[in-house]
Amino acid sequence: MPERRSQTRAGGQRAEFHTGFIRQIPSTGRLIAVVVWLLFLAYWPLNGFAINYGFDAAAASHAIDSRLQKFVSSHSPRVVHSSPRSTALSEAIHQNTPGNSQGLPLGLSWDKDTSSTKTLMPAPSGWSALTGWAQVYQEDGAPVSPNSASGTVQVQDFRTSVHLTDGTWVKVQDQAQVGISAAHYVADFSGDAHIPIGKQTLPDGSVSLDAPPSGYNDHFWPTVRGTYTPGTVDGVFVEAQMKTIDPDAHLVAQLGADWWQNATAQYAGLNVNNTAVGLNNWIKLTTQWQTLYYSSLSPQQLQADPPPGLLSNPCPRR
Repeated sequence: MPERRSQTRAGGQRAEFHTGFIRQIPSTGRLIAVVVWLLFLAYWPLNGFAINYGFDAAAASHAIDSRLQKFVSSHSPRVVHSSPRSTALSEAIHQNTPGNSQGLPLGLSWDKDTSSTKTLMPAPSGWSALTGWAQVYQEDGAPVSPNSASGTVQVQDFRTSVHLTDGTWVKVQDQAQVGISAAHYVADFSGDAHIPIGKQTLPDGSVSLDAPPSGYNDHFWPTVRGTYTPGTVDGVFVEAQMKTIDPDAHLVAQLGADWWQNATAQYAGLNVNNTAVGLNNWIKLTTQWQTLYYSSLSPQQLQADPPPGLLSNPCPRR
């Protein structure tokens, strides 16, 4: 506040000069001069050089604080505190916006188009089931360290929800209730060939999986399929939290969903009893929990009507 202190000192000097001048005026004129001088002091603008003896310190302090706040606001970076909803929502949109993959899968040649995420809607007529799924691969072009180590990938809170034509969201799969099934599938899924995977449920309820061995992936899904009334679903949303315990691992993960003819139909080849709903961008796993999202809805649809999971599970990227 150096400028205000300078003005106060100048005002003091000016008041002293006028007081000396008044003493030289005859008594009658002096009285008139004193009255004029008092009126002068009372109505002189606060930002002038006269001293205002009726100065309201509290009001001035408030005014100073207001001006200071405006100064700080205009000269300092604006801090925006994102709500859990906005953090999760923006992340879900990012992961499902074409071109945002963070790496490519080793050995999966048909899923390396990073220009778009794939979405197929609606469900085939008369079908009544679906499942969310996830897959983890060694990152293409990155060192493999370690290969097929136990417990390298951890998964929790794997859930699938559907948006109904009446505008409501319904959760149809939850890892906490049904667990997850998993296997090492051949990287390109040829012949549906797969081998067993090391899997363990940890004390906190999360599941650990072995790292993908050479030529294979980690493929997993909630054990029980979700069901719905045919013709009532117009959107699908899948989420799962994942991490790796190996800081040197180079792993990429992806979420998606499949329609199934019903809850018990067996796999009978591509696009027979099941067909893809869609899938998201590839996300690189780190040693910190992060939530992966797949959505068949557009960004505008998600913003207008987000599923309940986006309100309570923000788990940000990196």
